[in-house]
Amino acid sequence: MFELKRVGKGAAARVFGLAGAALGFLYGLAVVIAMQFLVGTGSQPYATLRGLEGPIGLAAIVTFPLVFGVLGACAGAVAAGVYNFIARRAGGLRFEFAPVVESKKRAAKNKNKK
Repeated sequence: MFELKRVGKGAAARVFGLAGAALGFLYGLAVVIAMQFLVGTGSQPYATLRGLEGPIGLAAIVTFPLVFGVLGACAGAVAAGVYNFIARRAGGLRFEFAPVVESKKRAAKNKNKK
């Protein structure tokens, strides 16, 4: 059995930041699509945005990944710090690893790839 004693704050911040940026980009794309749809329908509240959907969409695609990435990095660093603090006092997560047994067919396929 293995125990995870500590998590590197920099590594956690990097992973959480990149994940946040990717999700922010997807969220920005969703905002662009929603803006195009809502402005295109000509409904009253969104009719005033006609002509602005392009700049607003571009701002969403650029801004959301940056904001989500920074917030994700901060959350990752804080989460790693909290985990390290608790793991020092209460013990870390415990993992039990087992070897993977490959089927003969898969082993032969992997051998041919090399």
